[in-house]
Amino acid sequence: MRQRFLIGLGIAMIAGLATSAAAQNLGVAARVNGEAITVERLQKSLDVYVQRQNIGLGNMFDPEEYKQIRRQVLDMLIGQELLWQDADARHLVVPRKQVDNALESMRGQFDSERLFLAKLSESGFDEESFAEDLKRRLSVRRLIAEDIASGLSVNDEEIQDFYEANRIRFTRPAAVRARHILIKVARNADAQTEAAAYSKIAGILAEARSGAAFAELAQQHSQGPTAPKGGDLGFFSKGQMVKPFANAAFALEPGQISEPVRTRFGYHIIKLEERRDGGQIPEAQASGQIRAHLLGIKRDQAIQTRVRRLRETATIEILTPL
Repeated sequence: MRQRFLIGLGIAMIAGLATSAAAQNLGVAARVNGEAITVERLQKSLDVYVQRQNIGLGNMFDPEEYKQIRRQVLDMLIGQELLWQDADARHLVVPRKQVDNALESMRGQFDSERLFLAKLSESGFDEESFAEDLKRRLSVRRLIAEDIASGLSVNDEEIQDFYEANRIRFTRPAAVRARHILIKVARNADAQTEAAAYSKIAGILAEARSGAAFAELAQQHSQGPTAPKGGDLGFFSKGQMVKPFANAAFALEPGQISEPVRTRFGYHIIKLEERRDGGQIPEAQASGQIRAHLLGIKRDQAIQTRVRRLRETATIEILTPL
C-alpha cells in the first residue's frame, strides 16, 4: 500500500469540502451563503495544515500566532467553499462516472477494502461523504481549468525576463555519474569484522580490475540499495555524497575504479562512468521549467482574484472565536 493517501487534485485542498451529518452536530465555525463549515472540519484542516507546514504548535507560545494560523485556515476553507459554489452555478460539476473512476483509482492504492475504509474513517469520512467531497474537488479543478485559468499564457519575453532576473537559479554544479559496490560495516566494528569487510571488498576490486563486469559484480555482491541497478547512482554533485565517497569519485576519470573507500556505511569501490561540467543552464533548456513556473503563478493569482470577487457578493458569517 502506498504510504500517502493520494487525493491531491492540483489545488490547495487541505481538507474536505463536504461535511457529514455527524460533523454538523459539533458546531459551526462559519457559514458561506448558508452552507456550514463545521468546527470539526476547521480543526481537522488546521491539523493537516500544521503538519504540512511543519509548524510545532507545542513550541508556539504566542496565542496571537495560533489565532492567525487558525484564521488563515478558515479563510482557505471559505475560499474552497466559494469555488465549489461557483463551479455549481456555472454548471461545471463533474459527472458521477468521473467521480466513480477517481474513487476506484484511489481504492486500488490499498491492499484491501478494509484498509481503504479505515483510511477514510481516519480522515473523517465514510464512502458516501468522501465521494461527495471528491465530486466537489474535481468540480473545482474543472472550474479552474475551463474557466479561471483557461486563457492564461506565458510569452517568450516573460520567460527571458525571468531568466535574466534569476540567472543564479539556472546554474548547476559539476556532477559525475558513478557505480559503486558497498560492503556494509558499522563505524564502531571490531578489528576482526573490519578486516573481514576490507578483505571482501578487496577481492571484489581484484575481480573488477581483471575484467569482470562492474555492474554484474554490484548485483552479486553489493549490500547497498542500488545493487539491483548494477550499483548505478546516476549523476550527483560533490555535496550530495558523504565527503570520503565524493572526494574519491571526483578524483577518478571515466572508466577508472577506485581503491576501497571507507565511509560510515562501510567499504565501497567506485567506478566512474561519466562527468558533466557545471555552469549556466542555457535559457532554451530552462524555458519549459520557467514557463510552467510562471503559469503556476498566474494560475494562483487568477484563483485568488476569483475568490476575492466571490467574497464581495457572498454572505459570510464567522461563528467561531478567532
